[in-house]
Amino acid sequence: MGYTHYWKSARGIDAGKKEAFLDAVRKVLAHSSCPKVSLEYDEPDEAPQVDDACVRFNGIGDEGCETFSLDLARPIGFEFTKTRQRPYDVAVTAVLTLAHHVDPDWLEIISDGGAVEWAEGVWLAQQVVPEAKNPLKDSAQDENEDPGNGPAKACPRCASSVVTRQPHLDREALLGYTCNDCGHDFWVRGD
Repeated sequence: MGYTHYWKSARGIDAGKKEAFLDAVRKVLAHSSCPKVSLEYDEPDEAPQVDDACVRFNGIGDEGCETFSLDLARPIGFEFTKTRQRPYDVAVTAVLTLAHHVDPDWLEIISDGGAVEWAEGVWLAQQVVPEAKNPLKDSAQDENEDPGNGPAKACPRCASSVVTRQPHLDREALLGYTCNDCGHDFWVRGD
């Protein structure tokens, strides 16, 4: 199936919180650390949709996959976006983090990833809303963490344990690493 994020809701976003959410989303998508996104992967010149009805975007070209579309007005029975962890996944996880922060009772969010895979998106959301937290229920204990020995240092993309510590990638309580096999940068909590 591929790496996917899922969400559902019994209602739309709280009307009194919608503008704060939309403002935060616009700032995240404009942030210098956010991967470039457009309305659709094959429409690189079309701006993402961020309005009262919906937040909708995709990566550009080969950096996109399925279009992320979050309906703001109606109940969401069940939605998902397969990102395959392509670069725009950071924007998707940042927007879902902001949604949970602004209206915690709005969406129930589930993901094929855990806290480590969401780290960069949560960090991006925190550049706009510093108190935003990872919305995943399992974020306190990620599968990439060995409770007896601290964080496991294995690449979440290829599972290689041949990684190099990258202090310049550190973000608050997250330690940066680069996989020596596939080149993927990832983060592990440094509690």
